[in-house]
Amino acid sequence: MIKRFHSLYVGQIELENIGLSGTPADARRYTNARFAEVFWTAKDIAQEMDALGYYALWTAEHHFQHEGYECFPNLIQLSLWLATQTKRLKLGCAFNVVPMWHPVRLAEDYAMADIVTDGRVIMGVGRGYHSREVESFGAPVIDQAANRELFEEQIELMLKCFNEESFSHHGKQYDVPPPVEYRGYQLREITCVPRPKHLPVEIWMPIASSKSIDYMASKNFKAMVTLNGEKILDDVVKAYRDACAKHGRPKKLGEDMIWGAGIYLADTPEEAKRRVEPSHDERYKWFAPFGFVRYADEHGRTWGTPGAPARVPNLADGIAQKAWFCGPPAHVIDGSKSIDYMASKNFKAMVTLNGEKILDDVVKAYRDACAKHGRPKKLGEDMIWGAGIYLADTREEAKRRVEPSHDERYKWFAPFGFVRYADEQGRTWGTPGAPARVPNLADGILQKAWFCGPPAHVIEGIKSIEAKYPGLEDFMIHWAEGLPPKEFKEQLRWFAREVMPAFQG
Repeated sequence: MIKRFHSLYVGQIELENIGLSGTPADARRYTNARFAEVFWTAKDIAQEMDALGYYALWTAEHHFQHEGYECFPNLIQLSLWLATQTKRLKLGCAFNVVPMWHPVRLAEDYAMADIVTDGRVIMGVGRGYHSREVESFGAPVIDQAANRELFEEQIELMLKCFNEESFSHHGKQYDVPPPVEYRGYQLREITCVPRPKHLPVEIWMPIASSKSIDYMASKNFKAMVTLNGEKILDDVVKAYRDACAKHGRPKKLGEDMIWGAGIYLADTPEEAKRRVEPSHDERYKWFAPFGFVRYADEHGRTWGTPGAPARVPNLADGIAQKAWFCGPPAHVIDGSKSIDYMASKNFKAMVTLNGEKILDDVVKAYRDACAKHGRPKKLGEDMIWGAGIYLADTREEAKRRVEPSHDERYKWFAPFGFVRYADEQGRTWGTPGAPARVPNLADGILQKAWFCGPPAHVIEGIKSIEAKYPGLEDFMIHWAEGLPPKEFKEQLRWFAREVMPAFQG
């Protein structure tokens, strides 16, 4: 079961004229003042995530990007500052490009950040891929074998800094300490001062190849996989699990991994795709030339290999690959058979504004799916049921006052299929033979999806549903979308004063 939620901000400025037909990526160039915007954006995003209960904001290290796509040159320094602007949010480095660092300097910087933030900075390491960056810092990346050899020696030295009271390292690239005299004695070992407070250091690394998977498992590094197609993702997760077992560190599938996907929420899949498509296309016109299209075709061949597609992917490709999810929250959560999936993951369920028959079907289906997956539950257990509520001195007054707001809701949502009512034959509205019109308030009251009237009448209605589901413990008041906030707050106060006490034993 997913427990923590993260986000990644790579440090892009607010780009104009985006999309495949927009400004060519290589033609973008901005002023220094524009590049500085990313720090204030990072602060705003971090504070928002902190307030909303997210677990971690991850950022990416890059250099020399006058194109404006990735403008953070130092993640530990950035994370230290963001920690002073937030209360509990963790700050992840995705990733410190180690070949552009001296590993002892990187270890010292991280140790200081770990101490002063009390463990809120998450260590991440990578090998780099931009030749403009890595080669300009005097390290190899075009020669991948040399890059890997350097990286692995750097990691060995960095881990000694973290884990050993004193140490020496004599490798191909680094001689630490060198054989020099110091204060009258021969220097043989050094100590990293300070060392991190939280040991062993949790280290994350992106999965880029089968070789990196085995290396990560050997070092007990955690893994991040983002924007992979479903087939590639499945291969990577299984390979990481198998490599960890090989190195004596058995893990469950997906354990110690972060999976990342493209998400865009809107009221409909069509609106979501329309709104995010230019930004999706802007991403891939920059990243596709670096080989960052991790999709497989129907024969399991990776894009860019012989016989497989070699073009820049469009959003439809990403959605088909399950690397991107676009639409209303229920659509993004679902992705397949939502009730069975929720039960398999031990997720809890929310059902709102369903007619009595549809609600009954859903509650029983969820109970049965949980039992199938070895998690027996009572009817209604681990579910939130929601209904429309409007309190007034009489039923007629309640209906008169809430009807315009009810109708405003359904004239917007009904065309999207959000009418979860059944007719007298049990057929769902919108299916053959059942009503297909926009429902009115009288329909909702008849379906027991809406309760309107004095408190005693509303209590009676809620209890009639409660009696059917012994495990039901949570109820949600639905805010009719057209209702002014002031009026809804008045309804909340009245409900708390005269309805809630009837359910308190």
